[in-house]
Amino acid sequence: MRDIIAISSIKGGVGKSVTAIMLGFIFSKRYKTLLIDIDSQASITSYFLPYFENKIDIREYNIYEVLKSKKSFMSIVHEITDDLHFAPSHIKLSQFSGENIIGQEYKLKTILTPYFDEYDYILIDTPPSVNKELINSLMIATKVVIPLPAELWAIESYDILKSKMQEIISAYQKQDF
Repeated sequence: MRDIIAISSIKGGVGKSVTAIMLGFIFSKRYKTLLIDIDSQASITSYFLPYFENKIDIREYNIYEVLKSKKSFMSIVHEITDDLHFAPSHIKLSQFSGENIIGQEYKLKTILTPYFDEYDYILIDTPPSVNKELINSLMIATKVVIPLPAELWAIESYDILKSKMQEIISAYQKQDF
């Protein structure tokens, strides 16, 4: 695996999902790429739904069910192309931050670690808020892409996200961030 890239901003509507989709298609032209939708708004899931809607019920097979240890990770992964695979989200994911789960901040890392060697790049589309899904994504990310339109609130939201990233580095001694 080369990198795990979180596409993050705590401001909505800045192009996180579009950026993740485009990077997924671009990277998959040369590299084995996994795209994970960890946003309960499930924008990327809606985009890719035609690729797999007749194959499984995403109400039961989604990243939330994996985080809750109800489904295996590979049971939710879909092949979009030979080199682009996708893990869908669901609105139920919005419950994750309010749940008490031991080691909750490390769930995504625990789930994905066995698959690091299968992919060159893992891209994670994150929610537009500071919650457990974002923290999980930042805990595992080796790089962060922050789409940033030239407007005041977007720039202020960058400072908030940067502060949260520094908190994670300090709290969890994440040296390779």
